[in-house]
Amino acid sequence: MITYIYNNEILSFDENLTENVGETWNDYLDGKYVELSEDQIKFHEDNPEADIEEIWRMTLRSNLTYIQKDLEEIYMSTEFPLDPSEYLIGDTWNDYLDGKYVLLSEDQAKFHEDKPKADVEEVLVMKLKTYSTYIKRGIPIHYIEFDFDLDESLFDNLGTTWEDYLDNKWVKLSKKQLAFKKKNPNASLSEVWNMEITPEPTAPERTLEDAKREMIWKIDEYDVSENVNSFTINNMLSAWFSVQERLNYKQSIESAKIFGVKELSFYVGDNMLNIEPEKGEMMLAALQLYADQCFIITKQHKLNVESLETIEEVDNYDYKTGYPEKLNFDLI
Repeated sequence: MITYIYNNEILSFDENLTENVGETWNDYLDGKYVELSEDQIKFHEDNPEADIEEIWRMTLRSNLTYIQKDLEEIYMSTEFPLDPSEYLIGDTWNDYLDGKYVLLSEDQAKFHEDKPKADVEEVLVMKLKTYSTYIKRGIPIHYIEFDFDLDESLFDNLGTTWEDYLDNKWVKLSKKQLAFKKKNPNASLSEVWNMEITPEPTAPERTLEDAKREMIWKIDEYDVSENVNSFTINNMLSAWFSVQERLNYKQSIESAKIFGVKELSFYVGDNMLNIEPEKGEMMLAALQLYADQCFIITKQHKLNVESLETIEEVDNYDYKTGYPEKLNFDLI
């Protein structure tokens, strides 16, 4: 009897088939009859529940994991051992470094499953690396991590104290210091070394004089703001003339009157306006009286604040009251 596999079945014939016959697993996948070897038949007899592919490979399916450094995920899962005729297979760490596929043992695969963050070398030896953290003053990164302890034969500037660190030596942190750092990620280097958070300096208690100083500053700011220092023209344009500007315009008006000029031009912001000297004189006089009144109100507010006796009274003081109504000039 000659045994073939075909279309997911195992078929036996008295004679060799001559048509649609192949020899490989791919031939079987292409729909051809492929003869089983004696070993494959024996495997089928010993494992009656094995499927066609298991019989062909003479291997029961299992969860296998390979590593290969050029794979995107490094780890590759498969149900059957890789074919050495198609893949470069190795056994050691050096084989892995050479780009070969290395099969993990069940224990190694379990270690990888239990510790997904372990690197490949740790998985192969089934042991996590012990990292040592050092500090060194002369480098921009405060904490330097090694997977080994620095050797005095290679480093002649090793130290053990904070003073050694200040002297630009390599100093290893203890497990307690590292635990403190992990618990307090924003701690400074000195706080990690001492394992103690430095209390933030307590702000000095706010005094009555502090409150008065703050309120007088607010009064001054309000006095020079548009809430006080502004007037309108034709209820549209808003502007203000400083003391120096008022003096300059006053001189211009006096000069115009002497020479009989009937109309003056002046700027309000970016707008040039024309005005009769007499009307301009009245406008400046009104502005001066307004400014004088505002000065008196501001001065009175400051005196009032100075006379208050508690911080609460100062904080609640209304410094925006008492100012005269803003002026409007109709120049049309």
